[in-house]
Amino acid sequence: MKDLGFPRSRRLTKQFEYRKQYRTGLKASSEYLTIYTCPVEGRKGKVGVVASKKLGKATERNRIRRVLKEIVRTNQHSIIEKADIVIIAKPRALTLPYGELAQELFLLLRKSGAS
Repeated sequence: MKDLGFPRSRRLTKQFEYRKQYRTGLKASSEYLTIYTCPVEGRKGKVGVVASKKLGKATERNRIRRVLKEIVRTNQHSIIEKADIVIIAKPRALTLPYGELAQELFLLLRKSGAS
């Protein structure tokens, strides 16, 4: 069985890591999500999830952040092996069910070449 933990070493945690993604990463966008991907060499990729106050109250932001992290966690062996990824949720993402949100994320990852 594959390890499905999501340790701190697989997450973007520092502000400078996010800034680097925004500056140098490839951007792919849809009406629900925006992602920035940047290829990495010599290590496994990291992921970060952003949910701004534009999404609504804290409970809504935390829910979408949890859902996106769960999608990444359960599919991490195929998603974040080759690239660092920043996932930004847009307000319309709150209306999508889990399965459709996962499909949207995978579509953007394929579009950006990270998956």
